[in-house]
Amino acid sequence: MPVDITIEDVPEQLRDQLAALAASRHQSIEAFLLDEFKRMIEKPEKTKQEKIEHNRKIIQRARERLKNSNSQVTSEMIVESIRRARGVYDD
Repeated sequence: MPVDITIEDVPEQLRDQLAALAASRHQSIEAFLLDEFKRMIEKPEKTKQEKIEHNRKIIQRARERLKNSNSQVTSEMIVESIRRARGVYDD
């Protein structure tokens, strides 16, 4: 049996952002939120340790690919590129 859920005191800006997300999926806010609730239950949040392990695996795969590619790109070059893209310079 379906149950109605009411959330009070939702800031207008948040409501508008939810409406925009729902509209981008051609859904009502209610349908959008129901889908999000289902997604949250089906895919529970990872623990901090699981997130760390996931990130370690990604970094390890990237290192292996870099090693196998014989690339001349250094970590310093990557950091510099990111800083320039963000407008952050060491000069």
